[in-house]
Amino acid sequence: MIAASSLPVAGLAATWYVSPPPTGNDANPGTAVLPFATVQRGINAAFAGDTVWVNDGVYRERPQCVRSGTAANRITIQSVNPLGAVLDGTVTPSAWVLDAGNVYRATMAAAVTVNAVIADDLPVTEALSRAAMTAPTN
Repeated sequence: MIAASSLPVAGLAATWYVSPPPTGNDANPGTAVLPFATVQRGINAAFAGDTVWVNDGVYRERPQCVRSGTAANRITIQSVNPLGAVLDGTVTPSAWVLDAGNVYRATMAAAVTVNAVIADDLPVTEALSRAAMTAPTN
């Protein structure tokens, strides 16, 4: 009887694959044929010495390392094609609504923390409320 395991084995580096949906799915085993959908899932699977190969696509996430490699056995996260995988930690709201005059608003998911607002590739001043936009400045 042969048993397969996804647990790390000392001295054996694993290779994990990530591809955007519909090919990728975080329920997949992370193989070249059945890749994960998110870079975070690939990082979560990786141990010291492992490599996470990221296929072309835009990944809208902010992955965080959950464990470290070592100087001799690093965890490597690599794009399959140079400049082919884009890790974009921004969130694009999809439902802009005219609020008043030329002011638009969008509701973001509760888990999203807004650090900056970008329009036409330039940072803009962020207003948290209509009152904040109209408050007198002395």
